Amino acid sequence: MIRYVYYRKYFYSKSKKVIKNMRLKNKSNEVINLFINQVDRNKAENLTLCSLTYNWLYATKELYKWELPDKITDDMMRCDRFPEKFIESTTYIQERNEKLKDIFTYLGVNDLKQVHLDHWGIFIDIFHNIKFSNELEAKELQRFFDEFIYNIENTIEKNEGSIAPVSIRKLVTKLLNPKEDSIIADITCGTGSFIADINEFIKDKYNDNKKFQYYAQDINSRMLALTKLRCIFNGITNFTVKKGDVLQDEDLYYKKFNYIVAEYPFNLTDWNKPQYVYKNFIPQTTNLRYIDWALNQYVINKLDDRGKAVVVLSKGCLIRSQEAFMRKYFVEKNLIESIILLPASLYFGTSIPVAIIIFNKNKPDYMNEKIQFIDASNCFIKLEKNKRDIKDDDIKRIVDAYTSKENYEDFSILVDKESIKDNKYNLNSTEYIGTSLLKEKIKNSILLGEVAEVKKGVAISKKEIADLKTWPTHYYINLKDIEDGEIKYENAERIEAKKDWETKAAIEPMDILVSSRGHSIKIAMVGSQVGKAIVSDNLLIIRIKQDIYDSRILKKYLESPLGKELLESIQTGSATVKIITAKNLERLPLPKIQQEYIKKLGEVIDYTEKKYKEAIEQARHIYDLETNEIYEKINIIDIISDINKK
Repeated sequence: MIRYVYYRKYFYSKSKKVIKNMRLKNKSNEVINLFINQVDRNKAENLTLCSLTYNWLYATKELYKWELPDKITDDMMRCDRFPEKFIESTTYIQERNEKLKDIFTYLGVNDLKQVHLDHWGIFIDIFHNIKFSNELEAKELQRFFDEFIYNIENTIEKNEGSIAPVSIRKLVTKLLNPKEDSIIADITCGTGSFIADINEFIKDKYNDNKKFQYYAQDINSRMLALTKLRCIFNGITNFTVKKGDVLQDEDLYYKKFNYIVAEYPFNLTDWNKPQYVYKNFIPQTTNLRYIDWALNQYVINKLDDRGKAVVVLSKGCLIRSQEAFMRKYFVEKNLIESIILLPASLYFGTSIPVAIIIFNKNKPDYMNEKIQFIDASNCFIKLEKNKRDIKDDDIKRIVDAYTSKENYEDFSILVDKESIKDNKYNLNSTEYIGTSLLKEKIKNSILLGEVAEVKKGVAISKKEIADLKTWPTHYYINLKDIEDGEIKYENAERIEAKKDWETKAAIEPMDILVSSRGHSIKIAMVGSQVGKAIVSDNLLIIRIKQDIYDSRILKKYLESPLGKELLESIQTGSATVKIITAKNLERLPLPKIQQEYIKKLGEVIDYTEKKYKEAIEQARHIYDLETNEIYEKINIIDIISDINKK
């Protein structure tokens, strides 16, 4: 007890100073720091929350009709059995009040037993000094708790990178836009931030939250405790919070919801595949590696017949080829209303680009068998440490586009189911925005794949090239060998081509070459005087069916501002490595030309190209003559001539 008294006096002065200056805002870290050297940070935060919550409950007993035991007295706090008394008291509270069920257990109140006797003074001083004399002060504490939990979220974010930024929460809330008398669920609730934000949105819009019910679910006990506290301190009384894994506990809630929000773990592959997931629609034989679409089917199953869900997930689930059959199911069932591509680097500690999918079982008639795509990947401001955020103006822009369903150039578009089917159920917004709008402007368009065969060159390693130089049979055309729209054979390496390479990657007169990777797109047409040549895998070969179209017209079109923009729109890959695939190139829209004009148009192009080259040659000749005259006048022509002879 002597050591206890010493520590109590030592920490009392510190805690008293902290509490005295506390204005129930921005002081949570100072309280935690009283513990931090004695227990780990999580326990310090949790035990502090236990104390604050305990006192707050007694201050609001009449307001919320809590059933509470007699409050622990100062004498009880001074005895050696204080931890046991406190745990007994909190056990009684969480057993007698349904809304508080397991809340102290989830916060780890039993960890108080592990705190050494010498350190009880820290906890007791916090417990003793933070008191709320009336309901007004207790309500004021709500702001303090929001700040406290916000600080906890920052810690979680830095360690795990799993907390949704404020901007994403704002965006999700506005997109959800729940109607009155609704049941709202967050199936991966975390700290309850989505529910708190949705509740504030509802209070602002309807001036009351009593006509709404909230359900929350998470697998993490600590997160559930924070969710419960957030609900209680924000005046949400009609809520239910349960612990469970959505993919293991199929019937954790035996009800359907009007609205669902969720934020999925990014690129999670280590998860169990329960039988009921396959039972719903996923074939049991399928090796479903990532969790996203399994969670999506759970969301759909839990929505009522007119339900709506807004989920945040990684962009990968929109494009991974092995999940195309999953995307097909949702597209064919007309369950997806909108897909919104967001910027990368919004979350702490990861540059993963994220997206929002809005599921809606009650889409408006004009959206039947259509999906809205929004590309907001460039809507960001830069913060410190390579982190990004979405401005309020951009949030409004996204929400306005979603609400109006208008087509905005390079930003949003409605796409019909057949176009998505033709694109192998790829749901990446950039696949449709830009290309679709430009295609609409091209009258009587056809796809490049209808008039040409597109194939990729062959990849040959440097070692292979060195080994194949002894008996060369072919030029090996690489990206570097294309300059100013022409193939520079003199720069190309010569190698002995293997048998199958001739079939796969040999070029013929009138073929068009397009670079398959790189920021700048290169285009060239193979002339009539071509030696034997094959191309590398960083080039695509377009072989036109000359009886249907014309290579000269296609090259002119691809080199036009419209053609370049279309080529850029079908590039995939990262910001540093841009790729054009043969499949994407086949889907490029071309202007449809009447058959009788094709040959004449090709001849016109030949004539204009010839005149252009002649004019360039003549201009170059005149330029050289006038330059030499200048050299003569400044008496350096002889010196220049000697230099040129070297």
